[in-house]
Amino acid sequence: MTTAVMWLNERDLDIRCVRLQPYKLGDELLLDIEQIIPLPEAEEYQVRIRE
Repeated sequence: MTTAVMWLNERDLDIRCVRLQPYKLGDELLLDIEQIIPLPEAEEYQVRIRE
């Protein structure tokens, strides 16, 4: 999955994979959203390579 997403991103498609994890806190439902592909560090690296 990671390789496919990075390959598509190199071809000017903006694709990201995110993890959504729900939590219950009392009566409230919270949602933790975390970008997992590409990692934020990898995204910065890819921008530098393109430039």
